[in-house]
Amino acid sequence: MWSKNCSTPSPVYGLDSLTIIGGQLLAGVVQGCATDTLEFCFDITSTSAAAILVPNDNHNVAAPGSNIVYTNTLTDSIRACFTWVTGLMDTGLHVLSVTVKDSSCVPPGILVSNTFTIPIYINPITVASADTSICLGDSTQLYVGGGTTFHWTVLPGGSDSTSMSCTYCDSPKVAPTLTTSYVVTSNLSSLCDRSVDTVTIVVAAGPSLTITPDTVTCINANLQLNVNALPIGQPYNYTWSPSLYLNNANISNPIMQTPTNSTSYTVTVVPQGVLACSSSAVVNIEVLKGFDILNGDTTICNGNTVAVTALGGNPKYTYTWTPSAYVSNPSGIAPSITPTAPGVYPYNFTASKTGCPDSTQGFTITVNPIPVLNAGLDRELCVNDTIHLSSSVSPANALYTYTWAPVSNLSSSSIPDPVFDGVATTNLQLIVSDPIGCSDTDFVLMTVNPSKFLIVDGDRSICPRDSAYLNVIGGVNYLWQPTLYLNDSTSSNITVFPIATTTYTVYGVNTKGCLDSANANVVVYPEAVIDAGENHTIFPGESAQLYADGNCSFFSWFPPNGLSATNIKNPIATPSVTTRYFITAQTESGCETLDSVDVIVSPESLLDLPNAFSPGSGTSINDELRIIVRGMVSLNSFKIFNRWEEIFSTNDINKGWNGQYKGVP
Repeated sequence: MWSKNCSTPSPVYGLDSLTIIGGQLLAGVVQGCATDTLEFCFDITSTSAAAILVPNDNHNVAAPGSNIVYTNTLTDSIRACFTWVTGLMDTGLHVLSVTVKDSSCVPPGILVSNTFTIPIYINPITVASADTSICLGDSTQLYVGGGTTFHWTVLPGGSDSTSMSCTYCDSPKVAPTLTTSYVVTSNLSSLCDRSVDTVTIVVAAGPSLTITPDTVTCINANLQLNVNALPIGQPYNYTWSPSLYLNNANISNPIMQTPTNSTSYTVTVVPQGVLACSSSAVVNIEVLKGFDILNGDTTICNGNTVAVTALGGNPKYTYTWTPSAYVSNPSGIAPSITPTAPGVYPYNFTASKTGCPDSTQGFTITVNPIPVLNAGLDRELCVNDTIHLSSSVSPANALYTYTWAPVSNLSSSSIPDPVFDGVATTNLQLIVSDPIGCSDTDFVLMTVNPSKFLIVDGDRSICPRDSAYLNVIGGVNYLWQPTLYLNDSTSSNITVFPIATTTYTVYGVNTKGCLDSANANVVVYPEAVIDAGENHTIFPGESAQLYADGNCSFFSWFPPNGLSATNIKNPIATPSVTTRYFITAQTESGCETLDSVDVIVSPESLLDLPNAFSPGSGTSINDELRIIVRGMVSLNSFKIFNRWEEIFSTNDINKGWNGQYKGVP
């Protein structure tokens, strides 16, 4: 085992500042610049001549890419030399750590070691992007590292500073139009003294292009496009965009086939086989879309106008209507056409443009004649008569439609010859139309003469065996029916004497030939019937009740002597002598009749006493035994006896015995 009481001294470190190349020692720190080669040496020694020094370090980690060479290892004095080619990104502090062990201590003693650190600081430098090339019209991004507060400028002979997106920044975007050198400066320490750098952007131009000029073509035409590139002899690749309508978008001379819309084409030309720039050119192709006539074959009425309706069109076209007759504007796209006579008129419309095939559309106008209508002569008829109408139309056409108005009182409103049976004067309108509405209108006046022109002076009422006069006006000829019980059946004034109620009808014809009839009712009232009754015989002082029986309502008795009244049907007669009374009676209708009755006055009075009566029978007839008297009589006494005594007595001739005595039957 080793000795534990080994007293070997620790090794010491010393930097040889005179060996520093590519840097300097400042405040104990070895400082260098990025992208430079930094070199320096240092010594490690021991005061013990028997020391055996063994070094170890971290240079691969602390300074990637660096190298250390040790000399005189395993002695008491070691020389170490450090070399590092720094890169642009190696800036900052790097700590080199070296550990040295002394292996001279005899076991079981403890090994002696010591660790030394060497701070290394790599200062940044200003470094811009590498020089590069771009194509004309392109742009590129510049970058700069090292330092702060960067400022970009341009060297004379290139594009100016407006070709940069910014001038005080670390990464401007540049788009020079010719080769340009950009200079960037920054604030750095004086150690490195490299605060300026320059980057050159070489602008390469593409081939020179000549393209088809902007062109106008038509919707139904083909157009040859073409682009030429210089220099000649260099093969190129071509790309047309968009490829719409092109037969081949990758050749220099494609054909635009029957385009329908205007298009702007961009062609890009790239040289083949070399690292070169492309060029682009633009051509605008305006496509005239032609036109569309919306009118189809049409039929109009003579005198009407067809308004042409069109879509599209372009003033760069030349328009022509063929034929030009009746066209309001033969060179316009939407004129009006007014043929002046019936017939068939084919029209063609052509749009022309130099370099384009003609575009033609057409349609036919058929002009129908206006029908000439005659609804017929005005007519007269009588009520309840009919007239067959007859209209005529020229020119003849089996497709005409007929419309009569008003439709009432016509057998049909849609035929040329309907039957009219109206009862009032009517102005009939007839419209005749062909299938497209060419029409004419005419009127015919139907004068309807009234049928009620006869006027009879009224009904009549008569009593049996009377006569009446009837009168009629309004006609020129008459016939009365029935022909019985009248004096003349064809006269306007007749005398009638019917035996019963009769309705007389008169038929008449007026000056228009119309027939009419009228009635006159001749009422024959019932015959007056009166019966004054049987003759009456009375005795002096008596009265007779007269009574006239029959159908009469009004009465007159004569003579009035001895009568209670003369205007009633049942007066009381008290004549002093025998009298014959006459009664004249009238019915409610005014028919009269006459009858008479005798009231005989007897010269003597009459007394009589019945030989039987029926007391207590309750009939009030013969229930008293009394004296029957007629005439003027005075009674002295009337007495009744049974076998033994008087049981009734009176001196009043109007009283009689009721069959009782002292209240007992």
